Amino acid sequence: MFSTLIYDLEIIKCLPPAIGEERSPDLQYCEGWSDFENMGISTAAYGWLDGGDPIAFEWQDTTARSKFIESLNQADIVSGFNSINFDDNLLKANGVEVLTGYDILFECRLAAYGSINFTTSQKAIPTPSIPSRKRMA
Repeated sequence: MFSTLIYDLEIIKCLPPAIGEERSPDLQYCEGWSDFENMGISTAAYGWLDGGDPIAFEWQDTTARSKFIESLNQADIVSGFNSINFDDNLLKANGVEVLTGYDILFECRLAAYGSINFTTSQKAIPTPSIPSRKRMA
């Protein structure tokens, strides 16, 4: 049986406002959705699909962060919502390598549009396979 870990991250800095809108002088901003190096991680949450209470913690908590990274490495399958395009890249920018094997947003797009893009009119991207961290005998 596979062990599946589901996770989500939240960022510290705000995303820039829409064109024409002003930035608040009281807030810090990254430069957009792909500025992973400057977003910062404020909190993380994760849990095991097969049970146990979910865990949420502040990223500055090095003990909780170490347990999270250990859990990511122990999981057969890592899952999340938009994790392949966002959370995995945010972790990588913060020194943590992870490979999401099941992205809920990708699966929703595939079911709704027949591809993992927003609409069927966009060029299809190959669907990622679910990687296993452990070899099957």
